[in-house]
Amino acid sequence: MITIGGQSLIFEPGQVIIAIDAATSMEAIRPLSQRLIEAELVAPDFLTHIMAREATFPTGLPTEPVGVAIPHTDPEHVHASAMAVGVLSRPVDFGVMGAGDDEVTPVSVIFLLAIAPGTGHMNVLGSLIRLIQDAEFLGGLSNSSAPSIHAAIVDEFSKNSQNK
Repeated sequence: MITIGGQSLIFEPGQVIIAIDAATSMEAIRPLSQRLIEAELVAPDFLTHIMAREATFPTGLPTEPVGVAIPHTDPEHVHASAMAVGVLSRPVDFGVMGAGDDEVTPVSVIFLLAIAPGTGHMNVLGSLIRLIQDAEFLGGLSNSSAPSIHAAIVDEFSKNSQNK
């Protein structure tokens, strides 16, 4: 369990996948979504809803030193709030959050969010966006093992919640 933006999310070491080999955003998100589906944290059709939302409201962010995406969908497709993190073997284009239809950014790190009904998803997003603005932290994720990534994320959010 991890606390992000005052909200508890299930985030286990097995919910971190490194070296995801993908050519499209859907291929990149699929293994992360599958982990959440297998753990029965989300509905079986979670990926379908993630991709539909991504088509309308893209989540790519042109952060440095690597681009990030924060895909998520409506809470009715979520059984328990959770997060999965993926590091891609090579960047994949995602639509840019809040930009025009044709603007894309290469993404290397994905934070897939599953936010249950009644959870303050904007608090979670805000806290996560603050974290990914730390270039040193973000750069370290792209060159780490899955257990190291899990530990670093848990540590960062633990420090942040203690400093409030």
